[in-house]
Amino acid sequence: MSSTQSGPADASPTRPWPADRVERWPIARLTPYANNPRLHSEADLDKIVAAILKWGWTLPILVDEQGNVLAGALRLRAAIRLGLKDIPVIVARGWSEEEKRAYRLADNQLATGRAGTLSCSVTNFEI
Repeated sequence: MSSTQSGPADASPTRPWPADRVERWPIARLTPYANNPRLHSEADLDKIVAAILKWGWTLPILVDEQGNVLAGALRLRAAIRLGLKDIPVIVARGWSEEEKRAYRLADNQLATGRAGTLSCSVTNFEI
């Protein structure tokens, strides 16, 4: 792949992928994103809580180095409801504020089934 294309084969030759290292952080260290456009119902929260109780924690929350949540707000709410003290996270180390914004936008649009509305500036974002 050329340097203008992005994909799993060459996500970034200069820094590790966040998912290569799962850590456990105290919930108190995490800060939900205040401007999250996705609103989840209590029914959504109930489903995530039930899934965690049935299968355990299967998907870490993505955070930046300061503990700001980039993806996984509903899972964080479920952990709080369950009274958990710490949870698995993956840390997006070295991401710029622009990269964090682009990731949040892409993640929210993919999760809501609006992947076809992703803008070129988000999908072709170079790291």
